[in-house]
Amino acid sequence: MVYSKISMVGKNPSKYEQEDIYRMPLLLATIYESARLLPTGPMLQTCSLEHDLSLSTGVTIPAGAVLVVPIQLVQTDDTSWGSDASDFNPY
Repeated sequence: MVYSKISMVGKNPSKYEQEDIYRMPLLLATIYESARLLPTGPMLQTCSLEHDLSLSTGVTIPAGAVLVVPIQLVQTDDTSWGSDASDFNPY
C-alpha cells in the first residue's frame, strides 16, 4: 500500500524532493507509527530544573533530580493511545 502511494507521487525516485513527503501522508504516518512502537532507545534521562517543580497531581520533583522516562511504556500506554496501543496502525 505504501509503495503504491510512493509510486503515484512520481515516476523517477531519484528526483524526489523533500516537499514530496507531504504528498505521501500514508508514508509519513507509517514512519511516525514505526518510531512510536520501536523507539531508538529504551529511556530518556535528564536532570530537572534549578528549582523544585510541583505537578498538578501533587508530586514535587526536587531541583537537580535525575528523571528517567521509559519511552516504550509511554508510547504504548493504552490510557493515552487506546486499547490497541501495542498494535501497528498508521491510520
